[in-house]
Amino acid sequence: MVVTWLERYLSFFDIPPQKLKDFESLKWGNITSLIKVERIGTRCKKDYEHISYYILLLIGISANICVKNSRSLAD
Repeated sequence: MVVTWLERYLSFFDIPPQKLKDFESLKWGNITSLIKVERIGTRCKKDYEHISYYILLLIGISANICVKNSRSLAD
């Protein structure tokens, strides 16, 4: 049996208004926030660390609202 142990750390970042124009020029759409998920632990008896970034495109949703609902991402 392989035992996996992971900790997940979530960080949420609102995009400053001056940076929104940069994303729009890259045709990324209306990015409102960035989400950073860090996974740290062991897998198959080896140390494991992975960082993922996600973009939030929803209009009217800020990083503060996501923090309140972040438990589903962390589980």
